[in-house]
Amino acid sequence: MRKWLATALVIWSLSAIPALGLVQQTCPPNQLRAGDYTFTIQVDGLNRTYDLHVPTGISATSPPPLIVDIHGFTQTKEDQARRSDFKSLSNTNGFLVAYPQGINNQWYAGDAIFLGDPDIDDVGFIRSLVANVGSKVRINHSRVYVTGHSNGSMLTHRLACEAADIFAGIAGMSGGLQFSNFGNCQPSRPISVKMFHGLNDNVVPYNGGLGFRQIRDTFDFWAKTNKCSGTPQVTTNGRNRCETYTNCANGTRVSFCSLVAMHNNIYDVKALNVSNDAWSFFQLFRLPLPDADQDGIPDIDECSTVSSGTSACTQPPAAPIGLQVSNVTPTSFVATWNAVSGATGYTVQRYNGSFWTVVGNTTTPVLTVNLSGPQIIRVRASNDCGASKYSGFVSAR
Repeated sequence: MRKWLATALVIWSLSAIPALGLVQQTCPPNQLRAGDYTFTIQVDGLNRTYDLHVPTGISATSPPPLIVDIHGFTQTKEDQARRSDFKSLSNTNGFLVAYPQGINNQWYAGDAIFLGDPDIDDVGFIRSLVANVGSKVRINHSRVYVTGHSNGSMLTHRLACEAADIFAGIAGMSGGLQFSNFGNCQPSRPISVKMFHGLNDNVVPYNGGLGFRQIRDTFDFWAKTNKCSGTPQVTTNGRNRCETYTNCANGTRVSFCSLVAMHNNIYDVKALNVSNDAWSFFQLFRLPLPDADQDGIPDIDECSTVSSGTSACTQPPAAPIGLQVSNVTPTSFVATWNAVSGATGYTVQRYNGSFWTVVGNTTTPVLTVNLSGPQIIRVRASNDCGASKYSGFVSAR
């Protein structure tokens, strides 16, 4: 691929598609000044909204990180902005922060509890949100992180399972993984995880109850999934205790802070500012992106110096049609569908018997799915303006 030279470092926006390689995109126009914005995008035929805070001093040649901060059950994006105060940290440290809004003020984070609507693609919404922010501001795609409180924390853990290809790390506050079968969480790569939970939480009890597993089960799951070894490092402050595995796959870490707090005051613990601690944790990790232009600078989002100044789309693409499967083997099959005009990417999901999960993303209308067992799949198209509804589903077996 041709090397791009410029008088300053410019950032390539790329998509890492495991089966199909990389796709070069042009730099977004950096059209947003410092301030607060509300945007609406279409995802799966629904209008979804999010707020974006842009701090002062954003550089065109040194793109900032992005944190997605997700509200809890019955809460709003505005409530979460006040509760977590990541906006103040954003102003001090120069990162963007986005606050998505759940439909009916809730999220579908898994099948273990009855929150959210399993037919609403909240994972797809957060993916589209990150892409939409990246179309407006030059973000560093190797430094995109997600955090959330309560039901938002539960979705944060699900995103670690299903969107590890776009997030460098997560931090969950007062909520763990909400799959009835933890084996349904199959991240595409090891991902760093930080957890904060109140010892006196009476909504999501620390030791389990009210339909929730004990929170340590989630910590143990991530330590096992990330192949952490040895014993965790422990720091204490009175009854407040943080345990951190530092020897995990691909340089990741898994950390769990048990705090003297209840469910809704996790952000008010004097012994540990959880938002600041989460940001400190995030700064240790980068999403491993390839060196697309072979200039010797890996692990950073890069884009060409050519920019049209505006997004090429005016509306989300239509839903794909013609979905079919071929080359079926005991362990894989090939999914194909008709190309959609104006689409820049496609997302394929499978139904696992309880809810839909993402199995792959691609820029062309074909994807090899490497999974065994019964398969029911569907596909949708997307571009910078949003995502289409999903296609009708087909069965591979």
